[in-house]
Amino acid sequence: MSTELDSTYGAWLISLVLETFLYGMGVLQSWNYFAARPTDIAPVKATVLVVLVLETVQVVFFFLSSYSRFVQRFGKIQTDLIWQLQLLAAYLSAFFVQM
Repeated sequence: MSTELDSTYGAWLISLVLETFLYGMGVLQSWNYFAARPTDIAPVKATVLVVLVLETVQVVFFFLSSYSRFVQRFGKIQTDLIWQLQLLAAYLSAFFVQM
């Protein structure tokens, strides 16, 4: 019994796995940066920390949104506030990285 949501949910789960994997790599890179460069200036350290925090917020919202979508409201199409907050965190993270 296939529905029109199947392809959407498959892409959602693939992006969740990929984002989680890349987030882990980013955390490892941040850890290595702070361990290898203890004498860097404060603005550079703050930028790395801000990006790490924003990426963490984005991953948390992605997992909360996935739980809400797949467990609490399975099979219903909705636009939630948590989805919008996840996008905001992604945009802020991209802004800080590109600056």
